[in-house]
Amino acid sequence: MRAGSEGAPAGTVRHVPGPRRVRRVSPPLPVLIVGAGPTGLVLANLLGQRGVPAVVIEKRSDVWDIPRAIAFDDESLRSMQGLGLAHALRARLVEGCRARYFRQPAARVNGRTRPLIRFDPRPGLYGFEKINSFAQPDLERIWRDELARFAHVQLRFGWAFESFRQDAEGVTVTVKNAAGQVQELRGSYLVACDGGRSPVRECAGIAMEGSSFVEKWLVIDTVNDTKNDACYTFYCHPSRPSMEGQGPKGMRRYEFMLLPGETEEQLLRDDTIERLVAYDKPLQRQDLWRKTVYTFHARKAAALRRGRVLIAGDAAHMMPPFAGQGMNSGIRDAANLAWKLELVLLHGAGDRILDSYEAERRPHFERLMRLSVRLGRFVMTRQPALALLRNTIYFTIESLPPVKRWITDRNFNVPSRHRAGLYQELGRACGLARVGEMLPQPRVGARHGGGLLDEHLGTGFALLVPPGGGTDTGVHVLQRSHVGRRLAPRVVEVGPGALELDSGKRLLAPGMAALVRPDRFVAAIFPVAEAGAQAPALEALFGLD
Repeated sequence: MRAGSEGAPAGTVRHVPGPRRVRRVSPPLPVLIVGAGPTGLVLANLLGQRGVPAVVIEKRSDVWDIPRAIAFDDESLRSMQGLGLAHALRARLVEGCRARYFRQPAARVNGRTRPLIRFDPRPGLYGFEKINSFAQPDLERIWRDELARFAHVQLRFGWAFESFRQDAEGVTVTVKNAAGQVQELRGSYLVACDGGRSPVRECAGIAMEGSSFVEKWLVIDTVNDTKNDACYTFYCHPSRPSMEGQGPKGMRRYEFMLLPGETEEQLLRDDTIERLVAYDKPLQRQDLWRKTVYTFHARKAAALRRGRVLIAGDAAHMMPPFAGQGMNSGIRDAANLAWKLELVLLHGAGDRILDSYEAERRPHFERLMRLSVRLGRFVMTRQPALALLRNTIYFTIESLPPVKRWITDRNFNVPSRHRAGLYQELGRACGLARVGEMLPQPRVGARHGGGLLDEHLGTGFALLVPPGGGTDTGVHVLQRSHVGRRLAPRVVEVGPGALELDSGKRLLAPGMAALVRPDRFVAAIFPVAEAGAQAPALEALFGLD
């Protein structure tokens, strides 16, 4: 199956053909990606799908074989859908996880204990469950193996980044393997996906700003667990805040805050771990997969770009785990960068469009960092007075269902609403589409297979028009313009008599069109009759003038 198809939907949907996308004749230098963690591997897959050559450089001999992140959200699954990997990944997820918060210590909670508050997130706007649990090694192996689809993408394990130098034409990276061999690689751009201690970021002279939590946490992962609750459970008593959560195929995660006077060595002893998890189950030592002590950070890079060097993933932002958004933010970085690099390297867009990466991504991950810090300090506090205030607030929220629904939606998903970047008339809305926001992904009607909207949009740009709009003269003019031939949007007629939504809601207002970017953000909304007149503004917007 070709990447991004996820199975052909049934029914007949009118996709109006346009001119073939213009591509440069000579292949560009590859994008050099340092780091084969989630952000680097997803970026490599996205670039591979888009025909952009890439080389992934990783000092380890293979992907990680231990779990780290455990939360996978609906935006990330939508990105995987675009890569044609949603089905494979969903088979390895626990989908639709809930959250329960107790004011008692873990040892005093049983099946009859009433939670302080329950959060049951509804399926998100983007076609998937909002919160899903996973084991990171499973997903990293899929992302690694799927790179074999792309002959123009190389994965080089066992080579460590040493240094780089850049000039007007590209960037040269020096790497070294365990045997001491040194090589130089030449690329068009260098993307640092090499973690919070990023050597690339340091070599670029980009500082990290922010702070670290004073508290340390013991993190334990076990296997062969028999409980099947699809739930993250938080024990918020000041005596020792802790949490547990189900992973796939018998995995379970536990986290315990270290108390004053406790040492890492004490908490990492097997007998201590057995005592801590005894409230839940007797732990067999052979079922202990991982144990480690973390200090959580809320830090961000001072800049996300320096010339031909771009910073992504944990190298760009490190956040506490309390909102489950660290890895998901890295996947958003990759989705934002990939199509922009394609426009620059394959379709002649000006290099300046890469500045929009920081303008679009920084405000969102900073909001998520603030949310994560607030959740950690408020929900998992050791201060009795603050815990009492939290309990009172949560008890009140639990008794007010409309307020609780609103908080649930906000608590588990801070929408990516851009206030700057590659957009025309930010905030303009029609129907369900709004410029600067991700397009909702409803299911389509049964006549068209009942699948999700993106299955009809392709993996590049899409121009959504009302029924009959595909034959409008203005649409034809836009398709055949310079920007139309470079972006080559798939024209999809949406509405009664064309691609109908299962919900019956209008994706577009009558007579309006929406240009949707490959990352599914709405770039522009305008009257269909004025589509041709948009060409000059869109050429300037995407650096194609």
